[in-house]
Amino acid sequence: MAETIQMNIEATIEDLEAQGYFQSLTKQVSAKPKAKLIRVSYLNQEQSSVVLRAPIAGKDFVAGFTQDMTWLLIPGRSIHAITLEEIKAELSWTRSTLEELLEEKLIGVQLKLKFHWPSPEINGELSGVDQGWLKIGNQQVFVYSTKSIAVEKLSELKRISGTLLDGNVDEKA
Repeated sequence: MAETIQMNIEATIEDLEAQGYFQSLTKQVSAKPKAKLIRVSYLNQEQSSVVLRAPIAGKDFVAGFTQDMTWLLIPGRSIHAITLEEIKAELSWTRSTLEELLEEKLIGVQLKLKFHWPSPEINGELSGVDQGWLKIGNQQVFVYSTKSIAVEKLSELKRISGTLLDGNVDEKA
């Protein structure tokens, strides 16, 4: 009799496990909406910030469009905090680093580099990236010394827009 009860309990447990397994297969998974706006607070004395639309985060940067439709890349070393403007939203992620993105997608594109300290902006065409150094004209600038890197002409982005994230996006990095 004890063996029969034991067998019935085991059979019941197996049935319940099987039901749970099949329910999990048919259960709709609700994906969190992607953030449409983020506020990036800079790591500086002025505690300045910028709002980015259609943001994306990489391994060591965030990027998005400013109010004037400039595509802005911000190195992680310049960021104090990121605030998602929508509740329960999450960032889109790419596996790329800032250096990889610049080297793979932005060679030949006109960039504007800004710095934290009082220093003139650098404007010019990116001709190469070598071990963290950006080659712009006859100058070389360490990528992580920048406060931000801007692509101001939307026409420059058209050639990379379809490929920016192709096959390189994760739900979470």
